[in-house]
Amino acid sequence: MDRFHFSYALSLPPTQTLRVEFPFDLYLDPYEIARVCKHLGLACHCTGTSTRDIESPAWVLRPSDSTTLYVEDLRSVLFDKTVRFPVHRRYGSGTTQAIRPPTLPAYLSLIAYLLVLVLGLCLEHQHSKSEMAQKNAADLWFKAVADRQYRVVELHATNFAHLKDDFGETALTRAALSGDLEMLKIMIDYEAGDTNGKQETALMVAAKQNHAECVQLLLAYEPCCRLADGRTALMLAIQAHALDSIRLLTDVEAGLQRLDGWTALMLAASNDYVDAIDPLLERERRLRDKTERSALMHAAQGGCTGAIQLLTEHEEGLMDANGLTALMIAVKAGQTESVRLLAVAEANYQNSAGWTALMLAAQQGNVEIARILANHEAGRQTDKGLTAMMIAAQMGHVDVVRLLANKEDTYQDVEGRTALMHAAYLGRTEVARLLIAQEALVTDNNGMTAMMIAAFAGHLDIVCMLVEREANMRCKNNRSAYDYATLRGHKNICEYLQERDG
Repeated sequence: MDRFHFSYALSLPPTQTLRVEFPFDLYLDPYEIARVCKHLGLACHCTGTSTRDIESPAWVLRPSDSTTLYVEDLRSVLFDKTVRFPVHRRYGSGTTQAIRPPTLPAYLSLIAYLLVLVLGLCLEHQHSKSEMAQKNAADLWFKAVADRQYRVVELHATNFAHLKDDFGETALTRAALSGDLEMLKIMIDYEAGDTNGKQETALMVAAKQNHAECVQLLLAYEPCCRLADGRTALMLAIQAHALDSIRLLTDVEAGLQRLDGWTALMLAASNDYVDAIDPLLERERRLRDKTERSALMHAAQGGCTGAIQLLTEHEEGLMDANGLTALMIAVKAGQTESVRLLAVAEANYQNSAGWTALMLAAQQGNVEIARILANHEAGRQTDKGLTAMMIAAQMGHVDVVRLLANKEDTYQDVEGRTALMHAAYLGRTEVARLLIAQEALVTDNNGMTAMMIAAFAGHLDIVCMLVEREANMRCKNNRSAYDYATLRGHKNICEYLQERDG
């Protein structure tokens, strides 16, 4: 196989010759290509070690009409019967068999047509099964598609349909990518349903590019096709913010879900793509993914405030598989503005364990969010009687405890323990210092005080804070703080209490 570069020579009246170079090379058997080029009137130059020049102008323009080519001017040996017939059929015009392009440059576009004929002839011979010959044919085919050579494509669509270029694109997906509506019309009956290297259909490609007319045409041929993960053309259009495509695809593909359960509305909501939400609401509101999350929940997770404002009235009150509302999800994600928007609609919802959004904020120590929710949810208790302040006390979040101290002080859980007792048990010194004035002297269901609990847990600093208020108190089994420190072997606390009592 040798590498050949092609040029086309056209004689113009009176003596000028115009030469057009083809911008690519072909690898073919030198003797076979020489024979074909000679009959087609193409000049072919081998770019290998040897040089073979075969120059023979195919057509001569008549002086009377420099823009018209007449088929009868073709040399008698130019085409065999098989090749001559499509030339007459495609370009013949009346008895004179004239080719009448609007301008000479348009006429020169026939070069692509001739090149495809070259390959067609070569592929009919013994070298047609070689990989190189097939690669040449594919390159010419896709050049014709790229150059919008509609007549060439129409003539050879049957032979070249379903081919893919080096990027995995078919003629149809290429046309969809560029928005070439006429090419789509030619190829759609041949390649509808074929996918590119990304497994995308032509409809998906056109949808992403927001080629509305192409989408409208392809929708009748490729509706509801899916990628491996379940995404549809509508979902791809949303990811590409292709609004015209979205409006066209909604009636056909709305309601479909990815393998993980995500809908087009969820994708729009999670990206705060407000313009796409309204067309999808009627068909996809309140749908859930595999984790039972809704579009509103995904918007809350991402802090998509525009989507939240549109979706709240349609999806408020729903809970995911973990018992979380959109408000709770926003709290856990630290999305302050989302919490502000959702607080009125979803405040006071509790999950299966009785936790509220305020409790989640308290657990995280998020003072700003806790401040938003305090007026809505302060005073609520879990199934075990925990308040948001108790949870904040357990975690040592002093600022949250300070915020809630006047709203939830002296609350007790099912075991009778206060926020101060929880702080005393876990050694949260600063929290204990803050709550002593409000919750000292309170006892739990066993009669234990915060000081006894601190002594039991070995927290000397908290025992020292409470000793002035709770030193002489005993629980129901008549034990004191000293007894609990002794029981647990906390010698430092025992010594401190002994010295204090003299």
